[in-house]
Amino acid sequence: MSIDADIAELRTPSLVRGAGALVSLAGMLTLLTGLQVLLTMRFRSPAFGAVPWAELAGGLVLLYLGTAVYRARFGAALATLGLGALFGIGGFVWAFLLVGMGLVSLVAFAAPALLLCACLATLVGLRDLRRIDAARRRLAEQGLAFGV
Repeated sequence: MSIDADIAELRTPSLVRGAGALVSLAGMLTLLTGLQVLLTMRFRSPAFGAVPWAELAGGLVLLYLGTAVYRARFGAALATLGLGALFGIGGFVWAFLLVGMGLVSLVAFAAPALLLCACLATLVGLRDLRRIDAARRRLAEQGLAFGV
């Protein structure tokens, strides 16, 4: 392919940008859920006490991954699918456990739902992300790795 065609391939589709924005928003909600639970509840079990800290860390990682998916990074999309499935399914379980412990939080239910939707959008955009990644590699081999 020519250099002009490779540069044209770098255009990020709207679906991929939307998926990145959803991942970032879900990361922010996950972060807020962890912060809310840390500020409002005390746990006797160290295992339960570690979950809000994991939510804080996972929320920060998801914020970063959402930015990277928005910039059409294929590796970040794969990491988003793995981490998103973990935090999406685990987040629903944790939200139901919180209700059982007396904390009803709509954010705790919204974050995993939004994250699973973001994973679905990322999954649909994987083919475009792979195409963009291949174009980046071809341009880098020609000495045009200019950070896009």
